[in-house]
Amino acid sequence: MQTSFLLFILGYNLVLGQQTKEVQTIKIEGTVVSFDMVKIPSGQAILQLGDQTVSRSLDKTMWISKTEVTWDLFDIFVYGLDTKSASPSPEVAAVARPSKPYVLPGRVFGHLGFPASAMSYYHAGMFTKWLSAKTGKKFRLLTEPEWEYMCIKGRKPTSVTTEEGWVWENSDDKLHKVGAKPENELGLVDVFGNVGEWVQSDTETPFTKGGHFLEDAENVSCTAKSPQTPDWNMTDPQLPKSRWWLSDASYVGLRIAMEE
Repeated sequence: MQTSFLLFILGYNLVLGQQTKEVQTIKIEGTVVSFDMVKIPSGQAILQLGDQTVSRSLDKTMWISKTEVTWDLFDIFVYGLDTKSASPSPEVAAVARPSKPYVLPGRVFGHLGFPASAMSYYHAGMFTKWLSAKTGKKFRLLTEPEWEYMCIKGRKPTSVTTEEGWVWENSDDKLHKVGAKPENELGLVDVFGNVGEWVQSDTETPFTKGGHFLEDAENVSCTAKSPQTPDWNMTDPQLPKSRWWLSDASYVGLRIAMEE
């Protein structure tokens, strides 16, 4: 790994109410980009849905990105910004990079500070491989049980979806910069709304969790999911269609997990 791109990790504790949250700020030297990972302790989360009790467990401590991944970070991967001033390490060079997008469907809403969007499930996975190679850490998408644990554990019984995230009722039909909503009980932001978040999937049809800015609040919950449909890439003129981008899915993004 080139010394000019060594990973720097700064730790700090964030006090929220009576709880202290442990946060790592990760910065890739040579860029101005950093992002926060919040430590999520193991435990159990229970959600009551009418007569049904939903229980999710986290067996070991992990780290989850405080916000959805922004363009600030995603651009480094897409445009090879980490290779402009120095040759990439063999590990980084071995990761395939996406084709450059002709038009990003979410660009009209803004870019820096906004959630990266319209990447395919394959693309999201390759991004985590690149980030792992780049930092020496192990990044990946959350599993569905992990995502639901994060969601349930982070909510207060009195939580209101429109106060937690950007959905159809309050988004004005557009994406918003990350971090504008209050932190939840785990210190995470935008778990609901803005962009739906890819999670790991063993099924043929990948899916997102958390709803998005065009989705009705009543349809957004910790247990709901949105499988990919042909509409997400309807206007892609390429044959075959791009495996990197979704031409009509400005509402699809990702949040990342980091293992201890």
